[in-house]
Amino acid sequence: MIIVDFSQIMILTISAAANSFNNQLSEDMIRHIFLNNIAGYRKKYSKQFGDEMIIACDGKGYWRKEYFPYYKAKRAKGRAESPLDWDFVFNCINKIYSEIEEYFPYKIVRVDGCEGDDVIAVLIDYINKTRTKKSDNDFDAMFESSDEKEPILIISADKDFLQLQMYKNVRQYSPLKKTYISEDNAKYSRYEKILRGDAGDGIVNVFSDDDCFVVDGKRQKQATEKKLMPLLKSLMENDTLPEDTDYTIKRNFERNKKLIDLYDLQISKELYDNIVKCYNSATVAPRANILKYFQKFQLKNLMNQIDNF
Repeated sequence: MIIVDFSQIMILTISAAANSFNNQLSEDMIRHIFLNNIAGYRKKYSKQFGDEMIIACDGKGYWRKEYFPYYKAKRAKGRAESPLDWDFVFNCINKIYSEIEEYFPYKIVRVDGCEGDDVIAVLIDYINKTRTKKSDNDFDAMFESSDEKEPILIISADKDFLQLQMYKNVRQYSPLKKTYISEDNAKYSRYEKILRGDAGDGIVNVFSDDDCFVVDGKRQKQATEKKLMPLLKSLMENDTLPEDTDYTIKRNFERNKKLIDLYDLQISKELYDNIVKCYNSATVAPRANILKYFQKFQLKNLMNQIDNF
């Protein structure tokens, strides 16, 4: 299985095009670059990870925002200061999303209340609980171990997914670095990120107040190695904080775990089930639609690699 982090890949595609063409973007340009990348991923990785490609998308509204009001609170300000026309960007993303749904043989999983991160984490958990590796032929299947898991590739530059390499059958390819990205100790990375927080998402470290990133003049407390190491040591050995940990740090750890942890899933059962239901019920367009799509949008250069889609 290949899972594409749709929103992240689209933003990377648009940002790279903007840098290359001095912010002179067109819908046709973005469409061509994105689809050319999708074809490249399938051609390069389908033999190892299978033909099934999932497009993981953000839904409307995020449960994390309801739980933690400061989640991604500064994203709007960052976009306002950017030279990109974000109305154009989001319109383009939504249009290409609809086109993939209508014309391409890929399952799209999009659930309101969930981010693409949730979709990817839930599907990996679900696939690991319900599937084993598929054989190319029945003879080989007779000799395969029944607990060998289906290989899964995440297409995303987002380092949040490194923790999912705690699953031994999961790998991640970064289009930004144009290579696999890996984590030798995914468990350590997972706990360290929970403790340090994620400034890009407005999540402060466990030593700091919730609103550090939104109150002018307020700063995080330093997360020094001296503070972190006893906590990490206990987490690595026992999956719990030391018993004598300050109450506020324990509270903040639970806050960050809820927001960051994709391995020990924090999503509600209702949303988990909605993602699985969306995946299992998703229909894909017939392959014949791809040619119609290329003709409609005059994508002549992509017709030569239609088999890669």
